[in-house]
Amino acid sequence: MPTQKSEQAFALPPLKRSILQRAVVQYMAFTICIIVTLTVLTFIVGRNVIEERALAQISSMVAAKEDLIERSLQSDREAVALLATRADVREAIDARNAIPLLEEVMATLNTEGQRVLGVSLFDIDTTTKAEVGVVIDPLVEAPTGTILRAVVGETGWIAHDVYSPIRDSSNRKIGWLAVRFDAQALREIILATTALSETGEVLVAAAIGGELALLHHGFEESAGAPLYLGSIEENLQYQSPLAEALKGTEGVRRAEDYAGRDVYAAFRYVQSLDWALMVKVERSAVLGETVQLATFLAIIGTVFALGAALVAFTLAHSIATPVLRVSRKLSTLGPGHWGFERTVRTGDEVELLDAVITDLAGRLQTVYTHLEEEVRARTQELREQFVKDRAILESVEYGILTVDVKGDIVDVNPASCRLLGYTPDELLGSSISKVRFLARKNESKLGDSHPVLFALEKRASVRGTGMTHMNIVGKNDILLPVNFIATPLVDEGGMLGAVLLFQDMTDERRVDYIKTEFITLASHQLRTPISTLRWYLEILSGDEVKNLSETQKESLQEMQDAAKRMSNLVDALLHAAKLEGGAIEPKIEEIDAAKLVRDIAEELRTLAKDAKIACTITVPEKAITLKTDPILLHVVLQNLFSNAVKYSKAGDEVYIALIERKEGIEVTVRDSGIGIPKEQQKRLFERLFRASNAMTKDPDGNGLGLFISKMVMEILSGTISFVSEEGKGSTFSVTLPFTAK
Repeated sequence: MPTQKSEQAFALPPLKRSILQRAVVQYMAFTICIIVTLTVLTFIVGRNVIEERALAQISSMVAAKEDLIERSLQSDREAVALLATRADVREAIDARNAIPLLEEVMATLNTEGQRVLGVSLFDIDTTTKAEVGVVIDPLVEAPTGTILRAVVGETGWIAHDVYSPIRDSSNRKIGWLAVRFDAQALREIILATTALSETGEVLVAAAIGGELALLHHGFEESAGAPLYLGSIEENLQYQSPLAEALKGTEGVRRAEDYAGRDVYAAFRYVQSLDWALMVKVERSAVLGETVQLATFLAIIGTVFALGAALVAFTLAHSIATPVLRVSRKLSTLGPGHWGFERTVRTGDEVELLDAVITDLAGRLQTVYTHLEEEVRARTQELREQFVKDRAILESVEYGILTVDVKGDIVDVNPASCRLLGYTPDELLGSSISKVRFLARKNESKLGDSHPVLFALEKRASVRGTGMTHMNIVGKNDILLPVNFIATPLVDEGGMLGAVLLFQDMTDERRVDYIKTEFITLASHQLRTPISTLRWYLEILSGDEVKNLSETQKESLQEMQDAAKRMSNLVDALLHAAKLEGGAIEPKIEEIDAAKLVRDIAEELRTLAKDAKIACTITVPEKAITLKTDPILLHVVLQNLFSNAVKYSKAGDEVYIALIERKEGIEVTVRDSGIGIPKEQQKRLFERLFRASNAMTKDPDGNGLGLFISKMVMEILSGTISFVSEEGKGSTFSVTLPFTAK
């Protein structure tokens, strides 16, 4: 019989929305999107049509008014110019009393329909000869032909004067006839806005004293007087249509009027008066019709949306009903309820789906029965395997801790609890950094350099080395010497966590310390007799050597060489012991790294010359300041330089280079000598290790040079690395920061 847990596995999730609801919503959403899109497009098109119609209307109006002004003023100019050609007008220049003639001229012009306010007669020097009506100012400059000048008063444009030259029979200019025409009738026609809405207005502007002045406007505070709007240049910067018209530009566009209102404006330049003419209407008034259009479109859209909802429900119901039947039957399908009969007869894909599900239900019943048995068997196998794995973990002497992706401990084995001094409850759930893993010798904890966190971040294994004595800080701050490896747990789905495995190295570390102490003691004990032996050999090689045979001399030389090698070996062993015991403290001082490398290379150039080996030195000319211990650095570089010469053959070349990096310096020593066998390269920095071909080349080596160099670079916060190929040479690289830590 299926268990309760198995039956729950077949429970279907609760439905958030039926397919009928989804179909109705989708149909409605699609229909509403179309209706809204069409409504918005219709509204935009309608508004653009209204806007273009308004712009065309004010454009034609400003053109008509500008044409009316030009024609009216041209008519006045022609009338005055015709009067100036009359003989009696020419004779009036020299007459004693020309007033009757001017009264006749004024009456004639008034009879023709113009309203004349005054007539004046001037001689060639613009001196008034006679005048009738209002006084007309004489011309300051005498132009060649008929001119027209507007008269602006406290209420704006009130009149315009026409000056026409009077010539004698020989066409010589002898005076001027001036007539002032009343502008009221023309002004009223121009300023009329009956064809526009209530917000329509006609503006006339002129440049007076370099400022833009509105001659006629509807600004109540100025009571009809000219309104000054600032300089022409300032208004041009703000793109004022009137200022642009005064510069000879014409157009129709959206703008801002003198009161700051948003308007549509059509503007033109009136050449006869040197004025600007503008017809404007407020934009809100023009687009007021769009509100009605929007209301109408909203009503139509709502009606269509309601109709679409009814159609969508009808269509969705007819399509979704068979699917809902199949869904209801599927919801009951499960262990103990495998019966599934065909009930849909729509003749389409839904009927096919119903038939397929009926067939699958029968197959699922068979598979489910066998699957439960297989799951039980597999579960038993996994349980047995878990017991075996757990027994192995609990029996091994290595400490094993497992952490999750956050670095929290999720599993421990008994060995790790015993080695660390914690109980499982104290470790489980705590952060791996809280456990305070890994301190180096007697130094402070490594903090951010925790290997497990590094393995999680970089997804790479972190392994402790034998040369770097590492410890675990256990409970009560007890240091436990260990060797360790931290490995990330990664699968195709991503990071799962990491495993830290550590081994108690107390016995091995004790043996290392005993060996170091023995080497130190033996070296100290050997130094005195070796020094005595070398001293007596030096005495024998003095004057007494004359009494020795050739065989005795050769034997004496071999004894001296052997004593020297033994002395060098003792010194190297003592140096290595001090480094391992931490007895050497670096003396940091500021040095010129370029000069130091150059001096060491020059010291060894003689050694290379004796071995018939070329030496190429590439060091920058400028000083490179470095804070480090020059004596310890000298030891490392001398080891690398002497090895490059020692393991090269005559005719080879050694390259020495100093490169300044962003974070420090890099010194490279490259040779083309014997190289290092690939299988032996991993042991190159071990104490007393020498490669097989190196022992053949130089049997007297002690295998401590690179070991000492490695420890010195760690003390100076630097690194030493190499690339080598047997028979083709080696390249050693030393990197140092600008300031040793």
